[in-house]
Parts: sequence; C-alpha cells; structure tokens
Amino acid sequence: MIAVSSILSLDIYRTYSNPTASDRKTLQVSHLGVVFHGAFMAGFALMLNYAGATNNWTTYFRPIIACPAIFPLMFTILWSGQTKAAAILSPVLGLLSGLLTWFVLSWHWGGAINIHTTQHRFDWRIFLQLDLIEEKVSSQTTLPSTSGSENEVASPMEGRNDKNEKNSVGISGESKTPSNSVGNSASKLDDVVHPMSPETLHHIRKWLKIASVFFVVNVVVTLILWPLPLYRDWIFTRSFFFGWVTTAIIWHFGAMAAVIVYPCYDGWNAIATSIQGVASEIKGPTWKRVSKN
Repeated sequence: MIAVSSILSLDIYRTYSNPTASDRKTLQVSHLGVVFHGAFMAGFALMLNYAGATNNWTTYFRPIIACPAIFPLMFTILWSGQTKAAAILSPVLGLLSGLLTWFVLSWHWGGAINIHTTQHRFDWRIFLQLDLIEEKVSSQTTLPSTSGSENEVASPMEGRNDKNEKNSVGISGESKTPSNSVGNSASKLDDVVHPMSPETLHHIRKWLKIASVFFVVNVVVTLILWPLPLYRDWIFTRSFFFGWVTTAIIWHFGAMAAVIVYPCYDGWNAIATSIQGVASEIKGPTWKRVSKN
C-alpha cells in the first residue's frame, strides 16, 4: 500500500498532473491512494471469489504479473549497459512467456483453460513416491583385486523395505510417476505411505501449531498494535524517533540471528556432512576408489 500510494502521489500526480504541488497536497494524494488501493483490492478480491478463484489462482497470477519487471528494474538501476529497448521489452516478453507457460500447463494437466484448471495446486505428496538416487554396484558385480581373486561389493540398496520400494522411483525399472490427469494423480497419491514415523509427524504438527500462533501474534503486534496507533496527525519527537529506529535495528538483527545464524549453528553437522560428501565425490566416485584399492 505504501508503494502504490508513493507511485500515485510522486510518480504520477507530482510528475505529470501537478508538478508544482506542495508537500501537503502530495501527502493528501498519497493518503487517498492508500484508500483507493485498499478499496480496489477488496473489490478485486470479491470479484475473484464470486468468479470461483481461490488463493491458488492468485498465488499463480501475482508472480506472473509482478516478477517479469524485477530483473529489468535491477539492471536499470545497477547496470549502465541496460538499454531502453531492454527495459521496455523485457517485462512485456517476460509477462507473455509467463502467461503462455501458465496456460499451456493448465491445458496439458487439466484438458482446458478456465478458472478451475488455472488454479490446480501442485500435489506435494508426489515427493513421497521419490527415493534417493544412489550410486550402486550390483551384488553380482565383481571387481578384480591385485591378488587375482574376485571380491564382491555389496549393493548399498540391499535390504530395502519392499513397501517403500513399491512407492518409490528407483534408478531403473518402471516409473511410478502419476499420469497427467489431476484426478488420477490424486487418487494414486492417496495410497502413498508417508516415509516418516507417526512420532515424527506428531512432532512436526506440534511445532506447526507453535509457529502458527507465533505468526498471528507477530502480525498483530508488528502490523496492527505498533504502527496503526501512530497513523494520525502526529510528529515524531527526536527521542521517540530514536527509539523507533533503534527498535527496528534490533528487530532486524534479531531476525538475521534467528533465520540465518542459528540455522547454520543448528544444522552444522548436516552442513559438514554435505561438504565432506561433495569433497569426496570431487576426488572420484566411491566405486572407482574401491576399484583402485
């Protein structure tokens, strides 16, 4: 809303309609822009609701409309090599290619292009059918040794659970990927057994509830209780402004610690294991090193 009001008041009104407008007049137009934008978006949301669009539709529509201009805007500000033609054509071509991809996939998966097929949500349960693609050597494969005898190398895939194997996509063999029909895919995915234990799922759901409560409290505090009481004809004092900025800086650094620093600390073992695995593969695949030995 702030971005829209700024565009309406400064980029449109003060630039083209009234270049000599005073700051007070410009601020009034900015406030009217907030009201107009809020009313327009509320009406637009009601229209989509009566048309049958869900949040899935808006989730697809919004990035297709907004994202094509991101890189042209970045290059316009940061790169002197950006041309006028690129700045104008890139967002348009990006928008057209996004819409084309959206409509083609909707037709391919749903058989038509309408409000229903354009909002089919990807069924994340399909990943429950996937299995890690591991480099393996068949148990019947033998590798020559220096003494001339043959040493059998056990397959790392031996001992797999038959149930998991049924619901997975192996390195070879028939793929278990569902058909293109959304209905058929959903019916097949209903029979997929979740690889996580009930205890693990219970633990995940518990923290999902905690995260949901924290999200609601965070939104209420940071978007309603804190800023809205200040939305009036009141000028910050120097001390209040200093406290506001200090609180914002502390909040940002706290967020950085929570979402960047702590995850690295908490997942250090996994990160170290991944680095060791990458370093090991750079030296050569495991079966080649075994063969050399």
